[in-house]
Amino acid sequence: GRDQSGNAAYDTRPDELHQNMLRHVRAHDAVVNIAKTVPMESLYERDGSEEYQIVRQAFRFVRAFCLENERNQLEMAPHVDFFQTLGGMRVDTTRALTEIYRDNAELSRTIRRSLVEDAVQRAGKHKDPKYLRFLRALVTDGRRGLRRNQAMVMEVLLQHSDSALVLFSDPDGKKLRAKLCSDGDLSKNPNGLLRYHVELVELMASCCASGPRRCLTAAEHLLPLDHVLETLVDPDLNYPVRTAFARLLDRVYIAPGRPVDHDLLGVLWYFLGNVAKDLGAYEARVDSGGYLPHERAIEAAIERDEAAATSRAMGGGPIAPAVPHSDGDGAAGAEAPPDTVVSSAFVYRGVCDLLTSFFASHVHPAEPDAERRDVANRVLDSLALLLEKALTYSERRTALADVLRTVVNQQIAFVQSFD
Repeated sequence: GRDQSGNAAYDTRPDELHQNMLRHVRAHDAVVNIAKTVPMESLYERDGSEEYQIVRQAFRFVRAFCLENERNQLEMAPHVDFFQTLGGMRVDTTRALTEIYRDNAELSRTIRRSLVEDAVQRAGKHKDPKYLRFLRALVTDGRRGLRRNQAMVMEVLLQHSDSALVLFSDPDGKKLRAKLCSDGDLSKNPNGLLRYHVELVELMASCCASGPRRCLTAAEHLLPLDHVLETLVDPDLNYPVRTAFARLLDRVYIAPGRPVDHDLLGVLWYFLGNVAKDLGAYEARVDSGGYLPHERAIEAAIERDEAAATSRAMGGGPIAPAVPHSDGDGAAGAEAPPDTVVSSAFVYRGVCDLLTSFFASHVHPAEPDAERRDVANRVLDSLALLLEKALTYSERRTALADVLRTVVNQQIAFVQSFD
């Protein structure tokens, strides 16, 4: 496979046995020492220079060495300052830094503001989404938000809003975003402006997940609810964009449980009507075996950090399926443009948490509107069928079934009470 820079991708599944063996023989110290012996001036030369390639391979080692291994992450933490220095010399250290901090609350709580400011400044200058994925790794430990880091990242983003924020919120921006979607920019240019926009919205959502009130206030100011809902029901936008905005809608506006005015609540129900159709389309693709190659990676990594799973699925190529296929060859799903097809990411990362929060906060047994009752029933019927299918596949990760079971069990009483 290839990573997002077009380089040969390392295996994204951690090999704990070899990771631990390398730690015991202090191989990581040797690799870092080799990188430190390379003359700094040689790193400014063209990518094909021998010194550049040595350092590049060293950082590929760091990424694999730290992948989902807390002890190895702690071993590499003292070298963060050196890695940050090299980051200004055309050496991609950001992905290595991401793996050092990912899902490690102990390390992430010690992050210095200067490292956050450096990442935001580079993001604003280069519009490269890898810097935003690094920041997302800092604001969560994989299970819950880290409030100190959430506030710090959001504050630094606001300080550099002119360069770092690409929200497409004005009329010209909306037209440009629609054109990028229609051109398939996410697939053709995975490090481009549209991917940067998606990662930025995902980062803002992560900063607001059970985060400080000031993060919610900032997100509400930058992306008002009417703009978020307008984006979610825009037929010209593809599913990765909608997935990011669905997550932001949940984290900022629905999960906190604050009242929503009548008109906007109507738009929310319209969006749920679209979700019901999307779930039906996804269910049909599951039945036909029409999985997209990258969905297998997403489903196999469902409990891991969303940005990492999405990034690796885009760059790592087809991975051995975590879900058994039907006898069909799945050609229709594989050939369809991936950004325009209802995907696992949209269903499991964008919709399920949102539905849980929405049904808990805004669906009531006394709901008098027959159309809304029908929408609610169709949504939950699709989720129940997907849950049944998930439980028939032993290889599918338990977390995939858990997230659906949570939605169905928590909300089914509401729908039953409608009748």
